[in-house]
Amino acid sequence: ITARKQAERQVAEAQARLQAVIEQLPVGVVLVEAPSGRLVLANRRAATLFGHPFPLPFLHAEWAAAHAAFRGFRPQGGALAAGDWPLARALTTGEAVADEEIAFLRPDGERGVMLASASPITGAGERVVAVVATFSDVTHVKRAALALEQSEERFRLLVENAQDFAIFMIDREQRIATWNVGGERITGWSESEIVGQPSGVLFTPEDRAARAPSLEIETALATGRA
Repeated sequence: ITARKQAERQVAEAQARLQAVIEQLPVGVVLVEAPSGRLVLANRRAATLFGHPFPLPFLHAEWAAAHAAFRGFRPQGGALAAGDWPLARALTTGEAVADEEIAFLRPDGERGVMLASASPITGAGERVVAVVATFSDVTHVKRAALALEQSEERFRLLVENAQDFAIFMIDREQRIATWNVGGERITGWSESEIVGQPSGVLFTPEDRAARAPSLEIETALATGRA
């Protein structure tokens, strides 16, 4: 049985090399064989992401039985069925799925957001022999984006509703890009009339002749204000 033992050792060494490679990746990685869907490899990041010990206790189980341990949900709510995961779709259809947003239950018990991707691995005759799936936690990125969006919305409402101050923005061509109700009340220009106009229209003819609009812009660029 020497040849068999040598082959088994080579397979084990190849498996160890592959495990070492996926451990270096900055995302959670799992590998399932086709067509059975049996989970054959997973890295430590995948275990940590879903709150499981490493190695995964359900390694070598079929995806249909193991998927519930990944605790995935649709963004609108409702648990993901086994066939809804990108991994399962890549397994059954051979399609590649990139950065699909999935809600999931984090180890701390809070609902988070991850990006899931899956790619089929083909063998002879373009037959799918395995699928590799990656998972990355983007919860903090999503929260930061939402906080920024809310902050921008509050700022927009503040500016738009300020009636005692004309507040507006100027683009790189020195044309008026935004206009608030205070600007309309103070100057008489409506938003539809003023947006797109050169900012110099807000100056008197004497100031325009003295290059005041350009000097104001140059001063603002040089000192931060004018």
